[in-house]
Amino acid sequence: MTYTIAILSIFLLIWILSLGLNAFFLLLGLRWAKVEEANFRRAFKASIVMFLVEIILVLGQRYFYGSGERPVAEELVILAMQIVGLLVVTRLFFGTGILRSFQATLPLFAAGAISLAFAALIFVPFIAEAFVVPTGSMAPTILGRHIEARCKTCDQPTFVSASHDHVRSQQESHGICVNFHSNTFKDKRGMPNEGDRVLTAKFLSPQRWDVAVFKLPSDPNINYVKRVVGLPGETIFIDEGSVYANGQKLTPPEHLANIVYSDSSGSLKAIHGTKDNPATLGPDEYFMLGDNTERALDARHWKTGVPGRQPYAVPESHIEGVVTTIYWPVDRWRSFK
Repeated sequence: MTYTIAILSIFLLIWILSLGLNAFFLLLGLRWAKVEEANFRRAFKASIVMFLVEIILVLGQRYFYGSGERPVAEELVILAMQIVGLLVVTRLFFGTGILRSFQATLPLFAAGAISLAFAALIFVPFIAEAFVVPTGSMAPTILGRHIEARCKTCDQPTFVSASHDHVRSQQESHGICVNFHSNTFKDKRGMPNEGDRVLTAKFLSPQRWDVAVFKLPSDPNINYVKRVVGLPGETIFIDEGSVYANGQKLTPPEHLANIVYSDSSGSLKAIHGTKDNPATLGPDEYFMLGDNTERALDARHWKTGVPGRQPYAVPESHIEGVVTTIYWPVDRWRSFK
């Protein structure tokens, strides 16, 4: 929880500074438009209201359009609504006409450009970044696109993968419950829920049992999310449901107490990290496993990797960040660190 609070505190500070930046540029625009009684305090209040309008529009577009990609025409409609929102707030606060409101809000685009540059050059590379999880390889800890069911063993909530890749490749639907019991459904239908959205800390070094986002060794353009199980310099193998590091059996943390690691994934047998073929890691390499062990295509199964390295090895340079929080949907909010 400590790092989650730290990131949220940094984000809050940046948000306040962003509001101040918007207020400054709005004040410049108001003076450019020769609006009487324009001062920083009123501009700051107007900036807060503009932000709230932006939030309402974002929630509205999620409600009507969902969280997927939208056609260009819909994006243009949303942009037009945002501009209209700025003009309306400016008119309400300062009694300006349409043309003078437009003139006063033009400098806000410069403020937006500065905020975007800060996010792209500083916040995302060095502080935190958000990711969407599309598949169920980390269920039940982190969910991809899924349908909810009940476990046949313990009657607890079970999450059945509804990712497009899963639908194309599986005749039967596989689910995993909150107690890590595996379930199979011949015909499971329902309204799919979208995957979790997670926040990663860029300034943390991954520790064992952390969940991390990383670039797939065979294709750095693809991001994966898995659990860190093997650390640099270790030799890892799975035997009878447990993970061994340098010959010593590892004890998972309490929230993973019921997990039983498999040496297969569906019909695929593991080719790395088995007792007969252990995975030996270099000084800056990690071994990653999915919590949904019977369906996760993780380091056990990779056939190609970073040139000059073993296929199962994830170099430290490929790690994007350590997952600290599930922040969306609201009912799934939880902190890992």
